[in-house]
Amino acid sequence: MRVRLAARKIFSLVLITLSLCAALAPTSALCTPRTLTLVSINDIHSHLADDAAGGGIARIASVVREYKEQDPGNTVIAQIGDINEGALYHLYGGFVEMRMLDAAGFDLGTLGNHEFDKGAAPMLTTVSYARMPLVVSNLYALEGGSPVPGVPLYVKTLKNGLKVGFFGLVTPQLAAVAGGGSQYRVADPVGEAQKRVHELRALGCDVVVALSHCGLDEDIRIAKHVRGIHYIAGGHSHTAMKEAQLVAMPSGWGTWTTMIGQAGCYGRYVSRAQIALDGFRLDTARSAYALVPMSAGTPEDPDVKKTLFPYRWIMDEKLGVAVATLASDLDGRRQAVRTGESAIGNFVADALLWKAGNAAQIAMVSSGGIRGDRVFAAGAFTLGDLYTIFPYGDHLCYVTLTGAEIRQTLEISASALSAPGETRDESTRPSDGGFLQLAGLRVALDLSQPPALVDNQGALRQKGSRVTDVAVKKQDGTFEPLEEGRTYTVVALDWLAKGGDKHVVFAQKWGQSGGAAPLNGGDVDALGAYARHLGQIAPQIEDRIEIKP
Repeated sequence: MRVRLAARKIFSLVLITLSLCAALAPTSALCTPRTLTLVSINDIHSHLADDAAGGGIARIASVVREYKEQDPGNTVIAQIGDINEGALYHLYGGFVEMRMLDAAGFDLGTLGNHEFDKGAAPMLTTVSYARMPLVVSNLYALEGGSPVPGVPLYVKTLKNGLKVGFFGLVTPQLAAVAGGGSQYRVADPVGEAQKRVHELRALGCDVVVALSHCGLDEDIRIAKHVRGIHYIAGGHSHTAMKEAQLVAMPSGWGTWTTMIGQAGCYGRYVSRAQIALDGFRLDTARSAYALVPMSAGTPEDPDVKKTLFPYRWIMDEKLGVAVATLASDLDGRRQAVRTGESAIGNFVADALLWKAGNAAQIAMVSSGGIRGDRVFAAGAFTLGDLYTIFPYGDHLCYVTLTGAEIRQTLEISASALSAPGETRDESTRPSDGGFLQLAGLRVALDLSQPPALVDNQGALRQKGSRVTDVAVKKQDGTFEPLEEGRTYTVVALDWLAKGGDKHVVFAQKWGQSGGAAPLNGGDVDALGAYARHLGQIAPQIEDRIEIKP
């Protein structure tokens, strides 16, 4: 009799448990091992066509289709910003990039800083071409300013019943790295992330995902301070993460762990995160992450390739014309350009100084304005190469600076570099793109000394003392010491001349009468004219910038 009663109690308990699981199925992961698969790319920068090494939107589309077929209804495809850049963007204003992402099967995305390069109006035009929702959560309109793009939150219920909430973050340095960024207020990602997590939990979301175009260091900071994010799909720092980073923090529910992933840049990789839950927390044992390279052997989706073909054909026709010859390979990779003097940096700085003629003694170029992140092979140097190096359509400007102001500008440039083992606070330092390539100057830097500090509002907090020597090139080719009280004329692109990358000395001059003046001609025009003038391009490293670690 006791056995029968016990059996009845067990049977009743099972029925109650099954009923509870059925009732909770649409909104809870407590009863069944349900998983979200999130596939993402970031920082594609208009690199839609394939190349010899792989990449290309047609290859990405074939991988996306395969993953969706493996787990239909439970796989979400996202792009994490910096969709646009370069000649394709100049020709079509973002239409082609958005059309191709749609054709490739992307479900949603966010915006990066490069969507703001040309200002708010062109950015909003690009956004209007998107069929996918673009989630931007920490951007706010200034009084009388431009509308905020996208939506602040996005919720999607999967076929398996998981309710997934997404929010998007743009870099807090937006105003310093993008021309249209100053038209908005960017909220601190940590505070905004906490706010959005609470909102998504209140909407009944089982899984919370951040689409973060803030860079890996900032993503780690977010994960260390914000409970409730299961996964951060990252961008901005171009980090090809072969393994996900797990950041654990104590919480009232036990340890909370956030997983972070990022897929490099230029469509060379796709990241695939499988996010499983243990109750409402990330199940680290069952969750998984992979970085998938888009190699030459990756099949291409024929329909996507066909859709891209006419745009690519027009691009090849317009941009395949040779303007000069490269005598040897020219290294334009990010690591070469943003860490010290580079041959390509000398070439573009020389081009600006040549274009200025006798009206300027010095040229300065932000390393972040030199793009491509590739080696330009010896041989034909084409119009397309010019647009790859200078994709932004900037114009040349004269800026009048004293020797003391030049030294302070070089201190800010030196602050963009990191000493070995140095811990950086990105809120008070320029990004590595703020490091300057030079012509007409020779400078010595000591990175063991204190750096200049500039906050995200453009205020100089510390002058820095990394510049140990500066010399100016004379007309006869010899060098003389920089005189702090003397006035010099510098030629720069208008991005730098307006104070981009936290160059506050230029920002102050831009608003002064006689401080800055336009020079007729754009960046590509100047570079092309100089290349044609040379005929054969053979830039070298000439010890213009000496760096002591």
